[in-house]
Amino acid sequence: MFEVEGELRLAGLGGGGPRLVDRGRDATFSQINGSAAGGSDLFHLMWRGLSIPVVAFKREAVNPGSGEAEIHIHITAVGKSRYAARSELKASRLSGSIRDAAHQLAAEALLIFGSWGDGLSFPDGYFAVEDNSIGKRRRYTMSSFGYTGASRPPNYSRKLKATEESIRRQAIEESWGLSAPDAVFVIVLHNHRRAMVSYNDHMRVAVEAGVPDLGPEELTKLQERADRLASNSSRYGTTHLDGESVESVISTMSADAPGFSHETYRRALAYGTFVVQRNRDSEREYRVALIEQARSYPLLDAVFTLVYFNQRFSRRQFLGAIPLHEALGDLHPSGALDDARVRATELIQEGSHFAWTPEETKAQQDYLRTRHPGFSTRCIDDALDGGYQQNR
Repeated sequence: MFEVEGELRLAGLGGGGPRLVDRGRDATFSQINGSAAGGSDLFHLMWRGLSIPVVAFKREAVNPGSGEAEIHIHITAVGKSRYAARSELKASRLSGSIRDAAHQLAAEALLIFGSWGDGLSFPDGYFAVEDNSIGKRRRYTMSSFGYTGASRPPNYSRKLKATEESIRRQAIEESWGLSAPDAVFVIVLHNHRRAMVSYNDHMRVAVEAGVPDLGPEELTKLQERADRLASNSSRYGTTHLDGESVESVISTMSADAPGFSHETYRRALAYGTFVVQRNRDSEREYRVALIEQARSYPLLDAVFTLVYFNQRFSRRQFLGAIPLHEALGDLHPSGALDDARVRATELIQEGSHFAWTPEETKAQQDYLRTRHPGFSTRCIDDALDGGYQQNR
């Protein structure tokens, strides 16, 4: 059965999103960064050495019996890369029973992937896959493949819709009576908080709703300044958390994005500080789990796990690099850790030279495995994934 795997689920660390893995069936499933044609999403299913593009789109629906919201996922193509207008993804040839099995495996993976690796957190039936791409209409839910899903109701119910509408109204109400720059910032900050990802776009509030009497040219200029202030709020929050006083940071903010009230600058700083603190708290929890995981691995894999995290995901606004000797020094000699660090770094560097060409993936894996003996397949795949992300 498919499981969600990998550190890419952690908010703030970047990367291409969650990956599904079914080791028993030698299958992986992930979403490609980039759009498929026609507004659909492009996914990549690797199964027993076969490279299988999957194209699907989502639509909101309502269950006629319960009135609860559902998400219907429609498969438009399996194994046809020509639907991926901006992708170099190539497809293995599928026919007969292999093609039918690939369609079912793709449907199963789409259900578990859900919106962003969250399919199993919803009850059976919240996500439903419909596959009409091979002439027969087939409909699947998680129970079709033996999954039970969660017992709680979907988190996008009619009650939540009313709550979301209330949040949008609140943003507009908070902008009333403020100066034009401050009113625009209230709306812009709401959009940054609530509507930055595509599946939350329904939460977006039109900026002109807060300043209906403002001309389009002036509105555009104010919005640009407000966007700059909101976008940099995490940077300001980091500076404050690193020891700079509130008033000193606000002085910098007012120079970078002039024209807002002192209260608005404080509001932007408070938001940025909270975001950074939340990210640091999340990473602190993640680092503890990652170190514990690394300590259970053999020497090379343990060192690779931490070096890979340090090189690819560690950022200033978080907690910096994980000290290798501090994390593993009681398990391995210092010299052995240093040697393993060099070898792990060389593997990561060599993996960074590869671009993603699915028909060459196995050859790339074999090449790195020969050049860097002793590392597990997981390390080899991670090294390649770093290159794929860098060179896409």
